[in-house]
Amino acid sequence: MAGKCICKGCPSWKDCGEEIAYCFTGKSKCIKVEQWCICAACPVTKEMNLKHNYYCMKGSEKEQS
Repeated sequence: MAGKCICKGCPSWKDCGEEIAYCFTGKSKCIKVEQWCICAACPVTKEMNLKHNYYCMKGSEKEQS
């Protein structure tokens, strides 16, 4: 699924060497500002039927459920 992830295209994303796919891995340790969320447009969101957003700031799907 990580290959389908669009986290790097998000305005909130910050390159600090973290694993992407925050919907699975949970909150980022370096993203501190919500600029805009593109999670709803991510193919992973649709394919996995995820319900939440702002995974980088609020935690994984499991953490938010």
